[in-house]
Amino acid sequence: MKKELRLNPMIRAKGVGLIGLGVVFALVAQAVAQTSVEQSTEEQKEPSDVTECVGAASSLLRYKKLALNRREKTLANRELDIEKAEERLAQQFKELEDIRESLRKTMSSLDLVKEDRIKKLKGRFEKMRPKEAATILEKTDDTVSILLLAGMKADKSGKILAKMAPEKAALLTEKLAKHPINK
Repeated sequence: MKKELRLNPMIRAKGVGLIGLGVVFALVAQAVAQTSVEQSTEEQKEPSDVTECVGAASSLLRYKKLALNRREKTLANRELDIEKAEERLAQQFKELEDIRESLRKTMSSLDLVKEDRIKKLKGRFEKMRPKEAATILEKTDDTVSILLLAGMKADKSGKILAKMAPEKAALLTEKLAKHPINK
């Protein structure tokens, strides 16, 4: 029995060693298993992260494209507005040119009427005596007086000016000298 006892502790030691070795192997196996689970989780995360990244980039690009399309439409609308405004301005410019030409024609015809009236008045004043013509011209607007005197013969206008009050005659003489017909 003694042998058995001796064997028994040995068997026991071997059993304990085997159990300890088993525990170590179990721990290593568990660590390896856990590491492989973590690696597979990371591997699963990486494609998931890539998919998420691609999805986010795709969404961002889609929003950018929508924004660019809106901006393009806005610019196109502005261009149309500018073209319409340019057309309106061109039309208004043409209308102004037509009005301008109409005013020129009207002014020309009025100038002809005015010149005709001045000629008739000038003829009447030339037939008057210088004293009577001077009395009337002293009371007439200076512009009209100058137009009449400038259109008359020099000796007739000189006689009329001589019969006027000296101040009025001097004023009309100065204005006659500056009148465009005499230049």
